[in-house]
Amino acid sequence: MQQQINQIPKSGVKADLVIGFMLCLCILLALSGLHLWKTDIYKKQFNTLIEQQQSFSLCGRISLELEQQCQFVLFLVYQNNSGSKEKFYQSRERIIDLMQKIRSDERLLDGMTETTGLQLLKLQQISRHLNETAEYVFNLMAKGETREAKKTVDVFVRSVLENEIQKQTLFFFDGGQERFEHTGKKWRQREKMLAVVLNAAVIVSLAFTLFIAVNLAKKTLRVEQEILKASEKKYRSIFENSLDGIYRSTPEGRFIDVNPAFVKMLGYESKEELLSISISKDLYFSESDRLASTERDKMFRTRFKRKNGAEIWVEVNSRAFFDKKRGAIYHEGIVRDTTRRNDMEKRLHQSQKMEAIGTLAGGIAHDFNNILVPILGYTEMSINNLPVNSKANGYLSQVQKAGERARDLAAQILTFSQQTEGKQRPIQLVPIVKEALKLLRATLPATIEIHQNIAKDMGIVDANPVQIHQILMNLCINAGHAMPEGGVLEVSLVNVELNEEFCAKYKGLTAGPHVRLTVTDTGCGMDKEILPRVFEPFFTTKGPGKGTGMGLSVVHGIVKSHKGHISVYSEPGIGTTLHIYLPVVESIAEARPETAEPAQQGSESILFVDDEAVVVEIGKTTLERLGYCVTTRTSSIEALELFRMKPMGFNLVITDQTMPRMTGAALAKEILHIRPNIPIILCTGFSHTITEEKARVQGIREFVMKPIVGAELGRVVRRALDEAFC
Repeated sequence: MQQQINQIPKSGVKADLVIGFMLCLCILLALSGLHLWKTDIYKKQFNTLIEQQQSFSLCGRISLELEQQCQFVLFLVYQNNSGSKEKFYQSRERIIDLMQKIRSDERLLDGMTETTGLQLLKLQQISRHLNETAEYVFNLMAKGETREAKKTVDVFVRSVLENEIQKQTLFFFDGGQERFEHTGKKWRQREKMLAVVLNAAVIVSLAFTLFIAVNLAKKTLRVEQEILKASEKKYRSIFENSLDGIYRSTPEGRFIDVNPAFVKMLGYESKEELLSISISKDLYFSESDRLASTERDKMFRTRFKRKNGAEIWVEVNSRAFFDKKRGAIYHEGIVRDTTRRNDMEKRLHQSQKMEAIGTLAGGIAHDFNNILVPILGYTEMSINNLPVNSKANGYLSQVQKAGERARDLAAQILTFSQQTEGKQRPIQLVPIVKEALKLLRATLPATIEIHQNIAKDMGIVDANPVQIHQILMNLCINAGHAMPEGGVLEVSLVNVELNEEFCAKYKGLTAGPHVRLTVTDTGCGMDKEILPRVFEPFFTTKGPGKGTGMGLSVVHGIVKSHKGHISVYSEPGIGTTLHIYLPVVESIAEARPETAEPAQQGSESILFVDDEAVVVEIGKTTLERLGYCVTTRTSSIEALELFRMKPMGFNLVITDQTMPRMTGAALAKEILHIRPNIPIILCTGFSHTITEEKARVQGIREFVMKPIVGAELGRVVRRALDEAFC
């Protein structure tokens, strides 16, 4: 703005200022000459007046000292003040010095008038009489004649000397003051005359300067008004076009002004409609939130209520303006909608939590696999040692099946922990659904009835069994939460034929045979406003701490990855139904498990390494039963030292991956460095650092997941040996 003001045309203004300056300079020069002339005239009178004033001042000081001497004599006599005598002598010395100063200074003697000289002589006489009287009194006091001393003081000091001294003091101070005031009065009169002339000159100069300033102010005002209009237009444009909401409100809770972005953010039709609402009732969810926002200067996060009642999270940068007398006048603030950012933060936190759970699950699966090794291994050995038709054989067969199911469960946990989708293959959904319903019966409350409607001769779908199991568990658990007081949960599995008309409504579906999995509950249901959002991540209708909002989102993602479709229908108070459509695989039949071939015998020498003693023992026993010569170690360091001493003493090395001090991969690398062609089998229950691809690149022959026991271990060993030495 200042730069624009400086651009005002100043040619005429400069000329006016020069003329005014020259006029003022002439007046001042004339007054200065007059002042010098008058000063020379009054100079001698002034000097004389100063000399007379100094003489009067010295005489007055002498008079005051004499008064003090009288007081000192009186103190000595009437109050027996011994220090008064010493002070008397000190005062006498000061009087002698003052008189000597007057006599020795010619300037003071010249300035002294005849009257002043006579008064000075009188002061000398009084001083001499006072000194004589004081010496007499001092002698009387020394002799102890106090009464005579008091009498002398009363007669000569109080009645005679003191009165004379007071007259002299009045003369020098009051009379002298009148003389000097009279002289000063003349000077003031002369100064008034000069002041009148000077004031007249100043008034003329000021009038001319004011005339120039008014002209300049008018020109400046026009420019400032134009700049103000431009500035107001600029900031009004910022206010109106800002993507953030901007507001001004009263301390009582009413909006004074808002911008269009704020109106849109809160879902109102017009600015006037928003200005009419009550902030505490219609904007905030609680009065405490409103009170927290009325502080002087604050940046905070809070929840706002849209016109339709929906909740949005906002970041508010507010400022309160105060008046010393009235307190808060109004509030101003900038509001930013952070709902999307809050959702992203929740997703990040959920992702971090899932990652932590995955790491924990991987560790649990690893330990679980080590536990399963002796269970499955010894069970298989026991079955082989018992008659086929014996009860014990049947019991152990059930234990073996349970162990294999536990192994599959551990594999599912590992798949979850590694956040991988797993492989899809042709499967029948019927066994998975029935198994999941058995598990759900033990999970859901007894107040919920479970009905199943599973058709026969179901089509085969290309799917991941773990994820299908996860879909059913998520949907049924959600249904259970919707029926806290009990109800009916129905699961159906049927074959359906989808036509072109139906598939055109849903993206990704193709006409043809499909399997439809349906989950229906008689719970509280959902209204039409909630239904479009049920598959959004982190959206939940449950209260805080009762749900993550990830269940249906995960189900939706799995269904889409299987090239299927999920639909939902719900009515408040009636219940909810979800349909999942998965395409049937027409030309590929479900793979049947092949009968495992018996493990082949062998006589090679094997080095078996694992830090779990029970795993080492079961592996040694299994392989020795197949004819192999097995050497075991529970330390990777010890195994490496043994191999270094006997590098040609082994035909195969079997090692665990996760071991203290040195991992299985590191051990394999050292062994291959010593003997590059030796086959190595790497076993692992879970590892983030090694995969099958990395193991193959490193030169490891076989990469197997625990638990591997019995005939399966024998087949892997035989395959590794045959491939290495064929």
